[in-house]
Amino acid sequence: MFLYNITMNLSAQDRVKQTEKITYICMFGNIALAVLKILTGIFGASAAMIADGVHSFSDLVTDIVLLVGVHLGSAPEDEEHPYGHGRFETFSSLIIALVLILAAFWLFYGGVKAVYASFKGALLPAPYYISLIMAVISIIAKEAMYRYTVRVGRRINSTALISNAWHHRSDAFSSLGVLVGVAGAMFLGPKWRLLDPLTAALVSLFIAAVGFKIFKMAVSEFLDASLPKSSLDTIKKVCLSVEGVQNPHEIKTRKVGYRAVIELHIDLPKETPFETVHTKMSEIEEKLKAEFGEGSIISIHPEPLP
Repeated sequence: MFLYNITMNLSAQDRVKQTEKITYICMFGNIALAVLKILTGIFGASAAMIADGVHSFSDLVTDIVLLVGVHLGSAPEDEEHPYGHGRFETFSSLIIALVLILAAFWLFYGGVKAVYASFKGALLPAPYYISLIMAVISIIAKEAMYRYTVRVGRRINSTALISNAWHHRSDAFSSLGVLVGVAGAMFLGPKWRLLDPLTAALVSLFIAAVGFKIFKMAVSEFLDASLPKSSLDTIKKVCLSVEGVQNPHEIKTRKVGYRAVIELHIDLPKETPFETVHTKMSEIEEKLKAEFGEGSIISIHPEPLP
């Protein structure tokens, strides 16, 4: 569930600027982490750390996809797109989800393959302390990226940015798995070196679960799923707060990128002057935009009471 009242004072340009800022910061952070992880894995004899480094590179792909999606999605309405271009942002979330799922599959396959080799008698290499230290650094850095990104994403009501934040957290959990595996392989003896790839395989299942969650959310938006039930209650409450308005009904909602789309009917006394009807509709629209965001698309149809 997402809150829609957090974008009420943000323009499309503000959203793009904030998204670009956090995404560029994380892009440079991911580049540094990916390179350090791979080098650490090579020199620290940790296959799991190398895999974790490759996973960090997948974050770069999603960062680029996110920037493109937000830029395209912030384009104003035109004749062919009367509801704007917010679906581009939803589409970028879908790509992020697929990248997460593919990265999870890659980690799972590599981990299971190494575990199988160990059971067959292969002696896995023992990681060095540098891999342990790098895993701790990665966990701290990626969790910081997650918290920063998800905070901005919620403030500007960006599905794609929140999705990307979860990608950062999935990388943090991946590094946590590496930390456990490396520590076990280092301190429990040769027979337990399989903990490194085994833990990586288990963590990949969490990454896949996050990917499928984001995938489901993006697909729901593409299929015009309604806003949460709490939003319906809010719409009714707003309508009834305007004097004379009765029976808000036939309420239809959906989400286009960061924008809420709301269509509804209201009842008014049939003797109500046209100017008053227009004033009350405008009041409802202003209050709904205060709740769901200034960019919300609202359509109100008044009907006379018997």
